[in-house]
Amino acid sequence: MRIFLLLFLISINAAFADMIVLKKGQVLIGRYLSEDERKIQFQTFNETKSINKSDIANLELGYSGVPVCYQLQNKWSQVCGDVIHLLDKNKMILGKGDGLLEKEEFLLKDLQLITLKKSKKEDRLFYILRPGLDINIKTNGQSITGEIQTVTNDTISIKTKKESVVLKEIDIDEISWQSPAKLKISFSFLRYTVPGLFQFQEGKRLKGFLLGFLFFGFAGAIGAEYSAAQSALNGDIDYIIVGNSIYVGSNLFPNKEHQSHVRGMTAAIAGLTLVTLFHSYEVYSFVSSKGVKTSIHMQMPSINSQFYRNDLDQSRISSGIEFRISYSF
Repeated sequence: MRIFLLLFLISINAAFADMIVLKKGQVLIGRYLSEDERKIQFQTFNETKSINKSDIANLELGYSGVPVCYQLQNKWSQVCGDVIHLLDKNKMILGKGDGLLEKEEFLLKDLQLITLKKSKKEDRLFYILRPGLDINIKTNGQSITGEIQTVTNDTISIKTKKESVVLKEIDIDEISWQSPAKLKISFSFLRYTVPGLFQFQEGKRLKGFLLGFLFFGFAGAIGAEYSAAQSALNGDIDYIIVGNSIYVGSNLFPNKEHQSHVRGMTAAIAGLTLVTLFHSYEVYSFVSSKGVKTSIHMQMPSINSQFYRNDLDQSRISSGIEFRISYSF
């Protein structure tokens, strides 16, 4: 098995982590240390292992892991370019530092989005995934969402709402995970902006129903009155006789029907404004008592990799403005 020594000599100066794939399917990420006739000494995140060469299916020295993009909760932009080593239903582990042996761990509850994308068909993503994780997979132009049941080096079994699907690694283009909290944030936004919804959820059901009815009623009335006013103008033809000539035009004289619909639309706008102001006052009174704070933050472009690589660092630059809301209960 001199091939191991040859590979080691070729890549002894590699700055990235190495990978061993065992015949039983387990994948070890770390650093090749040494070898003898029968065993390889291999350092992982947690310990140094002595591995029989007969148990090894494949060894890659200088392996760089899988580039990942992720977004923290309440963050405006994504961070791209880090290397991921593990993704399960509770956490994500990234590799940092010399040989990527320094760990950075994120709990999934603190994350909003994770995306793994292949740069070429031969790239592998499955080995970092664990059962129990809900993911979305893009394969051959299709998008499949479900929970991971089993995963090997070459295949993954996903349980969707309708069936269980087995996919091959070679057919996968992209894998992503999205926090269920993102949907909750959307509902939270509607709760504070749509009159009636906030009151209904706070137990004031009659008030919530009444405000909601008025809000949508006035909004509908505005649209209906506007449409009717336009129709009144479209059908308005006026005739003016001057001497022996007749002049034909539209909207030359006051149109009572049009003016009536304009007044109706104005009244509906006033009603909608009053309902919205009342709702805003109740929301403001609620959040003020709960200690809601808002702030705006600038995020400047940055590249944080330990070493520059095109495939990892090109998309690592992130910038933007984010609007944060914090609650103190």
